[in-house]
Amino acid sequence: MGKRAGKLARCANYSGNRQASRYSYQLQNFYIASGPILNRNLPKDMPAADFGKYIEEVNAWIFTTDAWIKNNLGDAAEARFQDIGGGFSFNWDRAINPAHNNAINILTKYRNNLATLIETGAWDQKQ
Repeated sequence: MGKRAGKLARCANYSGNRQASRYSYQLQNFYIASGPILNRNLPKDMPAADFGKYIEEVNAWIFTTDAWIKNNLGDAAEARFQDIGGGFSFNWDRAINPAHNNAINILTKYRNNLATLIETGAWDQKQ
């Protein structure tokens, strides 16, 4: 019975590692997907309607990422992802207006939080 319990424990550990790997993979995908949004060079004379679409894209990435984290990793991970306070706010030369500057700062902070989740595995996995 001892050997069987040991095998079951190893199988459970392997299954847990595969699940954690799948979570890490998805978090990395979110991180990668935010890069082109964050680093996009917007024209200084961008029409308001086009800028609105850019902000919608920023918000869609935030909401999609947040929902996935909450549904798959739990409340603690979501709280960690949402913690954008306590950071510095920079004035970016490439920002075309204050709203763009704010979007750059927020995306940068969310990406840092995402990197923390990826690197440390510090999340409350749902059972």
